[in-house]
Amino acid sequence: MNAPLVELHHWEWIVMLLGRLTVGLLFVISGHGKLFIPAKRQQMRDTIAKTGLPAPVVVATTVSLIEFVGGGMLVAGLLTPFVALLLAAVMVIALITTDLPGIEAETPIEWLGAALFLPQVYVLVITLWLAVAGPGRASIDALLRWAGGTT
Repeated sequence: MNAPLVELHHWEWIVMLLGRLTVGLLFVISGHGKLFIPAKRQQMRDTIAKTGLPAPVVVATTVSLIEFVGGGMLVAGLLTPFVALLLAAVMVIALITTDLPGIEAETPIEWLGAALFLPQVYVLVITLWLAVAGPGRASIDALLRWAGGTT
């Protein structure tokens, strides 16, 4: 007889699905706003311009498309490792250019605590986890592997 905790791994696919759906929908909604809502589109362009990155309109549109399309691909579990790494890169750039420089703290530990409270850090960790672990069995990637005769 197996211990109950040993059996928990059988439910791993549900946690992977929830992680993929949650982060994927977050990116779809974020990208949608930046692409289709004029005020959010302008806010994104202004944010990119303030960072000093070149061609703010092109960068903002590219990032918004990556978020929108990549988020949808995560939801579906399509090309998950690649898409998750791409979205992780978006999070790293956002953290470096806008989020981390805005933290005000008196001590390094206070700064670290504030940094770890940023939602972007958790989205980064989840996208990296999905890139390494894959989409789980409830995904198009798994269906394609099954149809191709690989597991």
